[in-house]
Amino acid sequence: FVLHDANIAGTLTTKNLVITGSTSQNGSQTINGNIYLRHTTPNPGSIGSIYKEGILFMHDFGPNLNNVFLGSNAGNLTLTGISNTGIGGGALQSLTTGTRNSAFGLSALANTTTGGSNSAFGSGALFSNTTGFNNTAVGRIALYTSTTGSDNTAIGEEALFSNTSGTENTAIGSVALTNNITRN
Repeated sequence: FVLHDANIAGTLTTKNLVITGSTSQNGSQTINGNIYLRHTTPNPGSIGSIYKEGILFMHDFGPNLNNVFLGSNAGNLTLTGISNTGIGGGALQSLTTGTRNSAFGLSALANTTTGGSNSAFGSGALFSNTTGFNNTAVGRIALYTSTTGSDNTAIGEEALFSNTSGTENTAIGSVALTNNITRN
């Protein structure tokens, strides 16, 4: 079903909907009502997702209704982890079984697979994390190199940047403990 330069009022039910703008670059569509999406299903034939320029942009894929992903390639359609939120391009894109992660920013927690209870706020925050748990990174590339470290807190741009496996560290301030690698 394709709409071109349309206004929608009421309910529209269709399996596949494509909305296009006018031939000018300022074309827009108005929907006066609600958009109802089903719970996201895996590919092929994914339903309940929104794609932007052919790239997965918004979905809630997972074994329950508690995951939320918004941004180009945020999350994925193969994960089994629950209660995760990824906002930003590539946020939580490698997630498999990890649970209770919060990623806000471009590539935040991008490589996390099984890690859980992590919070990353900022572009590249906790980027390299794979299996680490209970980490908090606030700031651009904070805890960037950490792969398996757990129970770390980094607040500030590049804070604990080089930490790979260190645990129970706290760094506050721009580049704080940036050279700490494995120490606890």
